[in-house]
Amino acid sequence: MREHRRDRILWVLSQISTAEEARPSAQNLAMVAALLRDRTIRDIMYGLARSEYHGAAETLWCQIASATDGLDRAEATSLLAYSAYHHANTVLAGIALATALDAEPTHAIAQLLAIALDERLPPNQIQGMAEAGISIAGNLGIDIT
Repeated sequence: MREHRRDRILWVLSQISTAEEARPSAQNLAMVAALLRDRTIRDIMYGLARSEYHGAAETLWCQIASATDGLDRAEATSLLAYSAYHHANTVLAGIALATALDAEPTHAIAQLLAIALDERLPPNQIQGMAEAGISIAGNLGIDIT
């Protein structure tokens, strides 16, 4: 199970690494969206906000958001919102959070990020999610920094 999950994470990371050069196929976008339903995989993706791949990840989150609805859209836009917020782009974070909550009003992470944004918490006060994602990946032998 651990190796299978690790392989799926590495596949998602490969999709991210090429997202800016070429849009993934509809099938690959659907597969990434489905894999983000796995909480461990999703949580690792928050760690990408601290990596050099944050721009490529944001591109992929936007692509998934434009092709999905419901929970899949909420997951992708929450990832986008977190990355944008982490990089002090509060306008993009706000738009992404509104989209996430419109797609799934009870999405817990989107709700928490919206509160943080409304309270104007500085980006450095939400770094714990990225650190947790990096740690989870590290425990699986994957370096996402």
